[in-house]
Parts: sequence; C-alpha cells; structure tokens
Amino acid sequence: MILGIVSIPISCCWPVGGVLSVLGLIFSILGKKKVDTGLANNRGIVIAGIATSIAGLVLSIAFAILALTFPSDFDWNQWIEENSQP
Repeated sequence: MILGIVSIPISCCWPVGGVLSVLGLIFSILGKKKVDTGLANNRGIVIAGIATSIAGLVLSIAFAILALTFPSDFDWNQWIEENSQP
C-alpha cells in the first residue's frame, strides 16, 4: 500500500511513478493471495494497495502521454502572454 500511495504524487515524474505503481500492484496482488489462502488477515489494506497502485499507474501513464505529446521546448511565457486577458 505504501508504494501505491507514494506513486501518486511521484507520478509527475512518470518513469519513477510507473515503476513504484507496478511494484505496489505486484506486492498487493501477492498480499491478496496470502489473504485468500488464510495466511494473512489484512484484506482492507490489500484492497487499498491495489487501488492506490492502479491510481498511480493511471496518473503515470497520463503524465507520460503528456510528456511525450508536447514538445519540451514549449515556451510557457509566450503562451501566457498570448492567452492572458488584457
């Protein structure tokens, strides 16, 4: 669950956030298997780990698409000047 929670704010750095999300999802699925076999009793935490990992992964993918779609030499100052209201 911790990896999933950490991956959400770090998803703006999409390679790191994506890796943390995938690791969180893997560990949460392994934890769910232990809960299902009766070796653990933390089903709520496992479900929260899966949910936060999926959310972090979705955000990382969204940031990756944005980073790869828009050019890195985008001039924010020019855009603000063109689109600011007088």
